[in-house]
Amino acid sequence: MPKTRGPHRLPPPRAAAPAPPQAPRARRPRRLRAAWLLGPALVAGVAYLDPGNVASNMTAGARFGYLLVWVVVLGNAMAWLIQYLSAKLGVVTGQSLAETLGRRFRSDTARRAYWLQAELVAMATDIAEVIGGAVALWLLFGVPLPVGGLLTGAVSLALLVVQQRRGARTFEFVVIALLAIIALGFTYGVFVAPPDPAGVVSGLVPRFEGTESVLLAASILGATIMPHAIYAHSALARDRFAGDALTAARPAGIPRLLRATRWDVAIALAIAGTVNLAILLLAAANLAGVPGTDSLEGAYAALHAGLGAAVATLFAVGLLASGLAST
Repeated sequence: MPKTRGPHRLPPPRAAAPAPPQAPRARRPRRLRAAWLLGPALVAGVAYLDPGNVASNMTAGARFGYLLVWVVVLGNAMAWLIQYLSAKLGVVTGQSLAETLGRRFRSDTARRAYWLQAELVAMATDIAEVIGGAVALWLLFGVPLPVGGLLTGAVSLALLVVQQRRGARTFEFVVIALLAIIALGFTYGVFVAPPDPAGVVSGLVPRFEGTESVLLAASILGATIMPHAIYAHSALARDRFAGDALTAARPAGIPRLLRATRWDVAIALAIAGTVNLAILLLAAANLAGVPGTDSLEGAYAALHAGLGAAVATLFAVGLLASGLAST
């Protein structure tokens, strides 16, 4: 038994001082946290504002006035449902549409044949987007079309590098900025020379006037609902929420993500539909009967002659942003 030295005993060990209370972690407002879930549909929605849409809507408004307004509205409503289902697939399954199809095909030959047609469809669509960017560079800076096509492709690849190295959120911010430029460039003319309200209302009644209007309606729908956007949206939603805390709490977090996705798709398609409608209304109000408006160059020249350099220049800037973002 150890001895002690009389009254000189060692003092009892001191209790550790309590840690100072930590300040409560600031929490984001609920609305801000919900807004942080938006984004994938805004990126996929750029496909609905590509140069093909611009050309078809411009031609429809210049040739038939307000006749095909209802086609733009109907196509946008169809696009909402299709894009939401694509995003829902990515959120719920954690797989893209391409991955899901690859797993469902039992035959390697069938899977590769399906892949080949999907690639061909995407490339055929992308040709119009690259050409649109090249035309915009030519209109703005006089860049030869082949060089403009190469520049459009190079910048688009650079945007994809941003996505690979900086993540989905940074990529979304870049594309949303381009989307804002597109919206400004294509809608400015409507405020300078507004359309006839009665004509807009009459255009909501479904009807055609001859074979050419039917073909243009098919062109508008074909330029609106695009296969590669459906593939891309499922992958964008999958990548965006792959590491999200809400998906980690499956299945409890899935309903909230789906609610946010519905809002995301609604906002994106509302923007895309408004801009597409503005393009058609701009042409219907100001370019009806003007020759040469069936091409992007002709539409630019007609806008320059009819509404001035500011409207035409903003149109070309919007076309350039459209070509870069959609490619």
